Amino acid sequence: MKIRHVLSAAAAIVLAGALVAAPASASTDDSGIEVEQIPGLSQEDVQQREELFALAETQTPEEVQELIAEGAATGAPLEILFDVESGVEIAARPSEEAPVAARAIDMKCLDNPAKLYVQAGGGRQAIYCFRGTGVYNGTWGAAFKISAGAYTTTAWYGTNLTQAYFATPGNTTVFSSAVTVGKITRS
Repeated sequence: MKIRHVLSAAAAIVLAGALVAAPASASTDDSGIEVEQIPGLSQEDVQQREELFALAETQTPEEVQELIAEGAATGAPLEILFDVESGVEIAARPSEEAPVAARAIDMKCLDNPAKLYVQAGGGRQAIYCFRGTGVYNGTWGAAFKISAGAYTTTAWYGTNLTQAYFATPGNTTVFSSAVTVGKITRS
């Protein structure tokens, strides 16, 4: 499936905004998953989205599924573009080494947690880190990317949380459009 995508100026402004000024905060719900909000950089996210949408124009569905299968077989991390409307992965590529800024964020999210990247308003973004396994219910804003960390991580969204994306360990998935995630499960 070939798709055309034009990243609007408004979306680019929202994603390319400044750092979130709020201090890091952590909470734990009854399941034992600990959630921490940390400031995040977003220029890399804009570039990553643009590159994945461009790749979706050239990759066939078979090529995407082959890359995902190879990644699952070898444990190699991938970057995946997921079309939230069709429920299909539309692009995939091997994950590149994280830039220095992303490694600094990872240092605040120790022990390989899942990360949910959300638009925080005012052209900013926030990254929420989920540690442990279990279920965490909440609303974190318009999510545009999820990284699974060490466990299979599922982001539930849509009416009555009936739609889900399962991110396998080590993979990062960019959503084709922002979704309001209401539940995270990790196993």
